[in-house]
Amino acid sequence: MGDPAGEFCYTLTMTDVATGWTVHYPLKNKAHKWVRESLENAQKTFIFPFHAIHSDSGSEFLNYAIVKWCTENAITFTKGRTSRKNDNCWVEQKNSSTVRKTAGLCRYCGDAAVEALRSLYRPLDLLTNLFYPCMKLVSKERIGPTYRRRYDKARPPFQRLLERSDVPAEYKSAVLAMKNTTDLLEQQALMNQAIDTLMRIADTPNRGSHLS
Repeated sequence: MGDPAGEFCYTLTMTDVATGWTVHYPLKNKAHKWVRESLENAQKTFIFPFHAIHSDSGSEFLNYAIVKWCTENAITFTKGRTSRKNDNCWVEQKNSSTVRKTAGLCRYCGDAAVEALRSLYRPLDLLTNLFYPCMKLVSKERIGPTYRRRYDKARPPFQRLLERSDVPAEYKSAVLAMKNTTDLLEQQALMNQAIDTLMRIADTPNRGSHLS
């Protein structure tokens, strides 16, 4: 696990439940100012507007500044129960499948690490949303001591967005334009370059500390 003492970077992961559209923002530490800054950025750049946020019970979310920002922007704010990660399962699974599998479990500190993570998340978000297919759980049935789970056909978030009848045409057009102007191999190369940079600046004595 490494030594959790001191200041190190975190990642704010935002996932749309209906489509699986996911974006990541690097945080220098858990100070609420970085969370608010990332939420403001997401509000301007997210592919479609969001009107509600459901967070975990961390202090970086449960504070006056974030609640005030949500109130001022007419955003409904709810939270999961303490020690019940499954209350926020849509984003928790992304923390594993996108953040930890790509950025690794090393410890990153300081402004240089924030910029390196930002360089990583830009292509990662494009690849995740436009090219990488994922499945959604359709049903779960308990059979004795086990569960039988059924999933839908795997497809990337942009395709799920296009299939929805409640998404306005203007957002669908924006997504299609994004898909048509994004080069898969170029974004993969940019992501690999960012990963190499992260590995060079990782805090070696603390390798293994969680990025969350």
